[in-house]
Amino acid sequence: MKEIQQVMKSNEQYMSLYDYRGQASKESGLGKTVYEAAKKKDIHVIYQDLPPDLSRPEYNRVATYPKWFLDEYFGVDTDVSIEDVYSQLIELKKKFDELISKLEPNVTNSVESVDDELPF
Repeated sequence: MKEIQQVMKSNEQYMSLYDYRGQASKESGLGKTVYEAAKKKDIHVIYQDLPPDLSRPEYNRVATYPKWFLDEYFGVDTDVSIEDVYSQLIELKKKFDELISKLEPNVTNSVESVDDELPF
């Protein structure tokens, strides 16, 4: 019965580790570790064939997992309030402004042309 409850719901998002993390995980062994953790929790793993241009004889399909499982596995807090996000954004802006202020005075990101007093 537990297995039936874990089967993919029609609106449940499944993702590969590459799509979730933005980097390959085969060399690090992370894929195997995540797969084993999913099996221990009776998570339904779905395999997708890779497009021909990404496929190799030894590697032609990829495991995908429910996004909520990957969030849980990697410790992503999905219950973040908009106020928390806003305060983090303000903090990042302060840090960015501080970094910009440390740039040399002659460094600019302006696209305006400056007359340089050269005769040619």
